[in-house]
Amino acid sequence: MANALAANYNCNQNIAIALWQLTRQMVAAGWTHLASSLGAALSIVPGTDEWNVSKGTWSAGAIIGNWWLGQGPITLRIPNTVAATGTFIRGETITQATSGATGELVGEVWDGVSLGYLVVMPMTGTFDNTHVITGLSSGATVTPNGTIALFTRQVVFWLGAVSGTTQTSCIFHIYYQCTDSVSEAASQFSAAARLAAVTTTVAPGGAGAGANSFPADGTGTFVPYGTGGSGAAATGATALGTNTSCGLAQIMVANATPGAGLSADGSFVFAVGSPAINAGAYCGFAFQRLDNTEPGDVENYSWLCGGQTGTFNRTTQLAGAPQSGSNDAFGSGTAVGSIGYSGQPNWRRRGMTAYGGEGQWVITKPCKLYFAISGNAGTIMSQGVGDNERMASALVQSQVREPIWLICVDASFKVRKGTARWLFQVQGNNGCDTYDSKSWIQLSNTNQPALVAGPWDGVTIPQNA
Repeated sequence: MANALAANYNCNQNIAIALWQLTRQMVAAGWTHLASSLGAALSIVPGTDEWNVSKGTWSAGAIIGNWWLGQGPITLRIPNTVAATGTFIRGETITQATSGATGELVGEVWDGVSLGYLVVMPMTGTFDNTHVITGLSSGATVTPNGTIALFTRQVVFWLGAVSGTTQTSCIFHIYYQCTDSVSEAASQFSAAARLAAVTTTVAPGGAGAGANSFPADGTGTFVPYGTGGSGAAATGATALGTNTSCGLAQIMVANATPGAGLSADGSFVFAVGSPAINAGAYCGFAFQRLDNTEPGDVENYSWLCGGQTGTFNRTTQLAGAPQSGSNDAFGSGTAVGSIGYSGQPNWRRRGMTAYGGEGQWVITKPCKLYFAISGNAGTIMSQGVGDNERMASALVQSQVREPIWLICVDASFKVRKGTARWLFQVQGNNGCDTYDSKSWIQLSNTNQPALVAGPWDGVTIPQNA
C-alpha cells in the first residue's frame, strides 16, 4: 500500500466524524481492523469492520460508547549469544540466509559477553532463530540464538460522546499498546478472553474489572487520551476542541505495509481546523514513528497529544475543559515546553533483563537543541521555545527546520525516545503553507515556532475552513 490522507476533509462540524475518517485512512495505509462496534452491531472478526460504511451511515448509526480496534506495524527483537562479526549500520537492510527474510535494522545492542539483540522492522519473509543475518551495506553478520519476540501495536478509539449533527468538541478515549505477542498475549486488546467480554458500548480495556479490564502495568499499555478501564464511555473521557470552532480536517497516514526494500511506518497526524482561532490554526494529535532512537528500544513510536492538563499518568490523560490555546494545539509554542504539550505518554522497551527488562511507562517532553552560554555551560537539551535561527540564501529567506526530540523528564533515569519522523518546527510562515512541493503542511499561524507535518500529497492546497 502507500501513504493515505483525507485532505481538506469536511467533517460537517463534527470532530467525531473526523475521528471515524482517521480509521478509514489508517486501513487504507495498511493498518488492520481487529474489532469494532457501530450502533447495536458488534464485530470481533478482523475482516468485518463495522466502521467500513459511508460517512452518512456512520454518523446516523454511531452511539455513545461505539469503538474501533486496529493493529499497526510490528517490531522484532532478534537475540544472539555470540557477538556479531563486523559493525552493522543502523537503518541498513538486513537479510537472512535460507529464510530469505529481510528487514530494516533499527538498532543493535551487545553486553560484551554473551547476550545481545537486533531491533528490526520486518520487510519481507519470516526470520528464524538459526540462520546467519547479514547487513547489505556493512557486510556485518550475526547468528541469532533464542526466541524472537514480535511486538505488535494496537490502538482503540472509544467514543465518549457522539452526535449526528454538530459536535465541535469530541469526547473520547484512546488506548494504545506495544506488546510481545507471545509472552504478553493475554494483555493484548485483541486477546480472545477480552474480546469475548466487550460490548457495543464498552471497548477493549474499557471495563472497570474482569476479563476486559485495562491491561496491567509492565505490558507496554497506556492511555494517550481519556481513562483506562473507566467502566463507561462517558466516564473520564477527554475533550478535544471547543464548542465554537471546527473546520476542515487534514488527516495524514504514512504507509503501514512492509514490502521489498520498505519497512512499515504507520505514523499519522490528525489535525482539525480551528477557524475561530485564526485561518491557520488546528487542534489534534499525532502518532509518530521515531528516528534516532536508543539502539535497544524496541518501541520506536510515540504519541504527541495537545491540551493535557490535570491528572497525567499511565491510565489517565485528562484534558478536561480545553484550556486557552488548546484549539491551536499544533502550534509549537504549545508543543515545545508549555502546558499544551508539557508531557507526552510513551513506553520505554529496551527488552530483556540484562538491558533493563521490558521497560516502563515514561513521560517525555518535545525538545529542541540549542546552545546555552552560562559560565562553562555547553550544548544542552532544553524545552525552551525561543526563536529558531533563520538563514539567508541569496535574497530569499529560508526557514531552518528543527527536529522535534522526545526526551524523558524524569531525572532518575535517562530516556531519549528519538525524533518525530513526520513533524518538524519552523519559525515564521503561516498555517496551511506548504513545503517541498506540497509534501508537508504547516499547522499553525501562532505560537511560534510552528509545527509542520506530513506526509502530504504534493497536490492539494490545505485550508482549515
